[in-house]
Amino acid sequence: MSSRLIQLKGHPSENQGWAQLALALGHAMAEVAADNAGEEWKDCAYDAYAAYARNHSSFKTEDVRNSVAGQFPSPPDLRSWGQVALRAKREGIIVHGGFVRAANAKIHGMIVSVWVSQIYVGGPSRL
Repeated sequence: MSSRLIQLKGHPSENQGWAQLALALGHAMAEVAADNAGEEWKDCAYDAYAAYARNHSSFKTEDVRNSVAGQFPSPPDLRSWGQVALRAKREGIIVHGGFVRAANAKIHGMIVSVWVSQIYVGGPSRL
């Protein structure tokens, strides 16, 4: 995939689809990254995500990633974890709870999702 930026023309108010386009592009990139990581990695990562959700009422994907560091190989692209989160959301394990700044210095304070577990051992939780 090219590393060139997509240039959108016009003012944001003229094209309210920019946010949807960016979201769809992000999801597509996460899917490609996860596919490149392989089925075995995706299954291990999903199992780790579900286990983390059983023991934490709310969390960020980077929390899950940090909790399994060294337990199985990292994917070639960390965006792979985005696809794991989307699968967990589709399967009802988590719901979106808002946004916070990431703690990981490598992504320069980017805004990331907070997920609320629906399988936390204390029962469904809310932020």
